[in-house]
Amino acid sequence: MKSLKFILPGLLAVLMSSNVLAHSDIELTLQNNKIIIDPNDEVELIGGYKLFEAEVGEFGNPYGTDDPGFDGFGLVGGSLIWYQIENTLKKWDVVSSSWLSSGFDEQIEIKKSPVTNIISATNGLNAQGFVGSVSSGGELHTHVEFQIGKAGGGNPDDSAYLLELSLFDRFNNAALTPIGNASDKFFLAFHLNEGGTFGHESFEEAITAVPVPAAVWLFGSALTLLGFARRKVMAS
Repeated sequence: MKSLKFILPGLLAVLMSSNVLAHSDIELTLQNNKIIIDPNDEVELIGGYKLFEAEVGEFGNPYGTDDPGFDGFGLVGGSLIWYQIENTLKKWDVVSSSWLSSGFDEQIEIKKSPVTNIISATNGLNAQGFVGSVSSGGELHTHVEFQIGKAGGGNPDDSAYLLELSLFDRFNNAALTPIGNASDKFFLAFHLNEGGTFGHESFEEAITAVPVPAAVWLFGSALTLLGFARRKVMAS
């Protein structure tokens, strides 16, 4: 029993810290006139992008969440932060162990006054929406509501759902031109397990199989070719 008294608190601390890391807010700041996501590099790169996780079904809403939140510092005081959707919605298919980009009815509604966007497999590409207002001191803390449903009504399937987006800033709703350069793209992965059929192990399998963006693949190929050319020159 003595050993359990020491082991259990340590185990609990590990579990709590892993949960914080997995469901951390999206931190952002401005560096060299560009929005930087996760400036302290606390979030893991998956498929070449930073990936943030969200657990759907918290706080009595079985198909919605307002996590992760957005925490900003060193931003332009009085500016507005907006998101842009960089790809259509993807859904994890358990049978084929792959991400689907078509053939499903689920959609994600992103709500934040004054804009609501609906992102599905066929809709929402390049949609823009409001995140929050930056204080005069350059700080931001806000949340956006995400709601998963089906286009024709009904409950969405237990699964993982993936959004690809970026952030940009501007001074007011009428100014369409960003102040600085938009952030790099990043992922939001939503875990839905309302029916108890898609546990955390399944979710982890899904997010580790996030498709590698084409630009990342091309960069990797270029490095490979560069290494091959260098070996060829050294050999000659």
